Amino acid sequence: MKILHITSRISMGGGYKFIKLVKEKLPHYQHILVGRPGELVSDARSFFGDKAIFILPGFFLADAIVIRKILKKIEPSVIHLHGRGAGLYGRLLLPKKYWSRTIYTLHGFNTELLPKIIRAIYLNWERSAIKKTKMYHFVSESEREFFLRFVQIDKNKTKIIYNCIEMEGKIENDSQKLHIEEKDVVKLLFVGRLSKQKGLDILLKSLKNISYNFILDIYGDGKERNNLRRMVSVLNLNDKVCFKGSKNFSEINVNNYDALVVPSRFEGMPFVVLEGIKYGLPIIATPARGIIDIIPDNSYGYLSSSFTPESFLHSLLNFFDDLHKNPEKVNKKRLRAYNHLKRLFNCCETVKLIDEMYSKVILGDKR
Repeated sequence: MKILHITSRISMGGGYKFIKLVKEKLPHYQHILVGRPGELVSDARSFFGDKAIFILPGFFLADAIVIRKILKKIEPSVIHLHGRGAGLYGRLLLPKKYWSRTIYTLHGFNTELLPKIIRAIYLNWERSAIKKTKMYHFVSESEREFFLRFVQIDKNKTKIIYNCIEMEGKIENDSQKLHIEEKDVVKLLFVGRLSKQKGLDILLKSLKNISYNFILDIYGDGKERNNLRRMVSVLNLNDKVCFKGSKNFSEINVNNYDALVVPSRFEGMPFVVLEGIKYGLPIIATPARGIIDIIPDNSYGYLSSSFTPESFLHSLLNFFDDLHKNPEKVNKKRLRAYNHLKRLFNCCETVKLIDEMYSKVILGDKR
């Protein structure tokens, strides 16, 4: 049975990471990947094989036409759309016989940054595409709740399956983490796309008002890179903030850092938070959709009350104060988050639910 994965772009982010997880954990299906070109095309060719990769032109209508040709050639059992872009052009010219085989995973439903007219057009399109969608898969409860405010669908057509991460049973270097108050410089880590969604401008503005000695390393790239570099200069943070380029979380020596900062405006369910918790990093974050499913309150990390620099500054200062005066409190938070991760974001359960979702679509189509 063939699963055709269509993603907005073959690049860093939750969508592609999720597809790789599914391909690795469900080898009894034949997985085929379709997407616009991105920085991870070479990785995809190596992981999926050349014959299982199709690159889209990158233009909306042209992409939809190419997808239709691929469908005719492959005849997949399931069409799995990943992300808003793929959700749009993946269903634009979808033949009716595939409507009952289509799963749409949003990986971060957000409309906040769209101009009002574009937002209205998009939401109207999303409502009209309900009949072309067998199942809506959400990676967090908060994302589903937000989506249902705008698109009224039968909850039986929705499924919540969390993103997950492979766990190793314990946090490494517990003894070292207990004594972090002895450090002269606190090192903060950011990993992610440099975009408005990720809220680095919120973080930078808040850092301007911190008197503690710190360094922020930023791993990632994106269209906001130059604007953020200029902001660093304007805020006189050049000696505090370093842009390190793009790297996967697994390529970063996280033992060099004292906390992971996640100032996002919105998320689906960020893998970076799961990875940070897995490696024992305290989390300082906004109350964004997706994040609050992993860190429901301040007993699991340092959660700001809103998305303003002032609110994020308050959470940062709480962390710095605890770090220097009560490191055991920091340790309790990260251990609680780790146990929460082991309990709810288990890959065995996630993969089982995905397999069940595929089976339901396939069997339903044969009735």
